[in-house]
Amino acid sequence: MSIPVVGSRLTNTLNVLVSMWLMAKLGRQVLAASALISSISLTVLMIVWSVLFSMSILIGNSYGANKFSDVGSIVRQGLIIGTVIGVPTAFLIWNFGPILLLMGQEPHLVKIAVRYFHAYSFSIVPGMWYLCFSQFAVGISKPKLIFSWSIIYFIVTIGVGYGLLFGKWGLPALGVAGMGYAWGIGNVTMCIIIVINLVCCNLHKQYDLFNHKKWWEFSFVRQILDFGWQITAQIAAEFIAFAVATVFMGWLGEHALAARQIVNQVTSVVLMVPYGIAQVSSVLVGQAFGRRDFAAIRYFGYAALGLGVISAILIGMFYMGWPRVIIGLYVDPHLTVNTDIVGITTLLLALTAISQFFDIIRTGATGILRGIYDVRMPMLVSVVSSCFAVIPLSYLLGFPMHLGVVGIALSFILSFAVGAIILICRFYKMTKEYALRTEL
Repeated sequence: MSIPVVGSRLTNTLNVLVSMWLMAKLGRQVLAASALISSISLTVLMIVWSVLFSMSILIGNSYGANKFSDVGSIVRQGLIIGTVIGVPTAFLIWNFGPILLLMGQEPHLVKIAVRYFHAYSFSIVPGMWYLCFSQFAVGISKPKLIFSWSIIYFIVTIGVGYGLLFGKWGLPALGVAGMGYAWGIGNVTMCIIIVINLVCCNLHKQYDLFNHKKWWEFSFVRQILDFGWQITAQIAAEFIAFAVATVFMGWLGEHALAARQIVNQVTSVVLMVPYGIAQVSSVLVGQAFGRRDFAAIRYFGYAALGLGVISAILIGMFYMGWPRVIIGLYVDPHLTVNTDIVGITTLLLALTAISQFFDIIRTGATGILRGIYDVRMPMLVSVVSSCFAVIPLSYLLGFPMHLGVVGIALSFILSFAVGAIILICRFYKMTKEYALRTEL
């Protein structure tokens, strides 16, 4: 089940990576501005998307208990919640330029970013709908559906984006704004294709997806929001910490910001493997929890953690073994003008390899705990470690202690390590209780 989910995540992340790579072809200033674009937009979107991440867990639990009508109810309420949240989010993205200026970012970079934000804001609401359908497919163990959807999504978005960026195929050359519009076109196209796909496969009938008489069911809204706000708090804390760290990098200069963007883009791709495993483990554990198969809960948990550790080691070897190959995807490492970027990026990749080892373990444990409806502890650990550890430590180590990019990276290593230990202990304790219950 993990392979198509990981494939879908990799394809969607590759979509972002290629989009930013194409925009970087417009110049080094656009590359630096893309760090602001990706970090800010991803932070805002992950916060609002995370409200709906509970859907796959709730759907998986209902699917495991053979409550198919509840599955359709959860999907419908998710579509409504996504619309309600998406409208103000689009307004926020549209008006993010002044906020970046208040954060001390360079005006010429903000001007570039604003052109993208204005175009991209139109894609928010259909993007929320696309997310709801993806959560549904994973929850009912149909990961091949979302993999095929992600392939089509990639082709549409990159094809239209390339045309609008550079004025190809008779389309106007809109620069960075063109890629923003391409995402909106891609989201709308995918929603139409998905509805047609579900109707043709008769999945809409089995799960009563489009029952217009039950478009508002408060009990399911409350379930989604009860889980969703805690997942949102966790992800918001983590992404705010990453966004603030990016702002700190901006204070260190354009070269540090460009290096940060290279590392962010690469990690956003490779981390889809362990993150996909974690998502699948939460759904499979949720299905086992729904049918009260307590032995399977621990088996899935150990398997997910083991695969996570293996992927973390391989990722670390990739970062440390081939840094110049990674850097060469974005800038020419042989040019003298890029010497500072190459040096900073190489150092950041090595430190990121260490921090992501603990992050992957922490994420795996979080996925398992969510599957057994324990979302509060991962949320508390994340909020405390991100807001009260990463942010102040990044500033303290980076500036008063003059460690610069090294200090900022060290703050993440310490935070992720402590969080991983706490959540592993939590997983062991709770699954031990379920194992004893099975024996009894």
